[in-house]
Amino acid sequence: MIAYVFWHFGRTEIPMREYEPVLAGFHDKLRQKKPDGFLQSKVYRVKNLPWMDPHRIIYEDWYILENFSALDALNVGAVSPRMKGPHDKIASFSDRGAGGIFRLKNQPEPDYKAVIAYWLTKPPDMPYEKFYQKIEPFAEQPQVAFWTRQLVLGPSKEFCIHAPATLDISLKNEVLSRDLEQVWPQGSSF
Repeated sequence: MIAYVFWHFGRTEIPMREYEPVLAGFHDKLRQKKPDGFLQSKVYRVKNLPWMDPHRIIYEDWYILENFSALDALNVGAVSPRMKGPHDKIASFSDRGAGGIFRLKNQPEPDYKAVIAYWLTKPPDMPYEKFYQKIEPFAEQPQVAFWTRQLVLGPSKEFCIHAPATLDISLKNEVLSRDLEQVWPQGSSF
């Protein structure tokens, strides 16, 4: 399972109360007729991501896909004739975006609920096997998802841990934690 993650924010003249319903409309339409291999999507509101404008409210769209082939289907489906209106509307409201691809490293419960994201990079002097051993106690918890960046695409850190509550992750390097406010869909888990 992989995730295409898209970070974006609205133009300064577009208030959040206008941006979010248009964004939700795009995701609603995409869910109605899913592209091949598309499992689900989720949108979070996040503050102060260093690889985006740290002074803006950032939206983080997670498109959960079966595999890399599904990424192509999503790319085509998101701008298909049936999606043109919703896609063009949110694109016209958006100021800037960046993306990344992540692979799910563990097997969390299917509908895990993420309220905090931990972004981290392996310390340069630590072998990957040792790094994974240090992360394993967190990744094995029932509601925790451990994502690893693929192909070094995107500006983010190399790893992301989605958790339902605060974790005490300590490594020799900086661990960036950010609260996630779920924007879409409302009242559901991941």
